[in-house]
Amino acid sequence: MEGEVLQIVAEVECGKDRVARVVVGQHGLTVVAVAKSVNEAMQDLLAQQLFIRILVKVNGKMYQIANDPRLASSRSGVAR
Repeated sequence: MEGEVLQIVAEVECGKDRVARVVVGQHGLTVVAVAKSVNEAMQDLLAQQLFIRILVKVNGKMYQIANDPRLASSRSGVAR
């Protein structure tokens, strides 16, 4: 799998913060696991290197884990 990297950006629109929290998962682990799984499956299918990014939005605005004290981690660098 050499050559160019195909970049895929998926937007998940959520109507409420509570739905976005479920999609993102605790400390962002759910959305990261989904992105990794999709990346592996798509790379196998397309035989091309990929970069998958999943954007979670609430009413058109990016959902930020750092703005939700119930999900924010004390560590920096948490996937958002």
